Amino acid sequence: MCLICNECLSVCKEYNLRRHFKTAHANFDATFPAGSDARRQKILGLTSCYDQRRSSLFRACTDQERATAASLRVAWILGKKKRPFTDAETVKECMLASIEEVVADEKIRKSVIDSIKNIPISDTSTSRRVETLASDVFEILLDKLRKAEVMSLAIDESTDSSDVAQLCLYVRFFDGECFREDLLGLIPLDGHTTGEVMFHKVVSFFKEHKLGLDRINMLVTDGAPAMSGRTQGLSARLADVAPQLRSLH
Repeated sequence: MCLICNECLSVCKEYNLRRHFKTAHANFDATFPAGSDARRQKILGLTSCYDQRRSSLFRACTDQERATAASLRVAWILGKKKRPFTDAETVKECMLASIEEVVADEKIRKSVIDSIKNIPISDTSTSRRVETLASDVFEILLDKLRKAEVMSLAIDESTDSSDVAQLCLYVRFFDGECFREDLLGLIPLDGHTTGEVMFHKVVSFFKEHKLGLDRINMLVTDGAPAMSGRTQGLSARLADVAPQLRSLH
């Protein structure tokens, strides 16, 4: 970037820089002769002005990143406590009230209050933060699953409050440090809930997320015919693609 006119050149080469200087700033040498103290002071002033603008931009970006991180942490706590997203505004009011009472220094109190006010913590913002956190947690789970040698699945089918059948997948595996259990997926089932339909749903889910069916070594079900049927059940169909699989009630 040219410090005189703040224009950014597309290619940072010596020839391009020299051509830009001679074309756009031909009178610079006449005003500030080479080797003079005036030229040296002018260049120092331009450099310090650029450094000041850059530090201001960096500070603003850092403050915004901290505000976003604070919003994510609030959304994480609300999600763990199963609280409505509208409670985020109440959390913000509580933080402001506590700071006003606890911090005695007026200058520090004003700085902290301004920082808290900049935190995006509305119900819509919290909803987006929870979606971001959920995607991040799911990607971490998938990454660890792809590295696991074997895994166990617990599968159950139930109907939710809107009368839609849901297939719940729970996974248990060893991540290299300890055994972990987590909800792997919640798959809606349209129409019939036969063993064939559930099998195709599970296969599509594993292919979509690049997980190997052959690494399933145990399947736990509730013993329903669609789950544990000898030929048409889900366990029988999964056993054809995962030879080491064992089924438990």
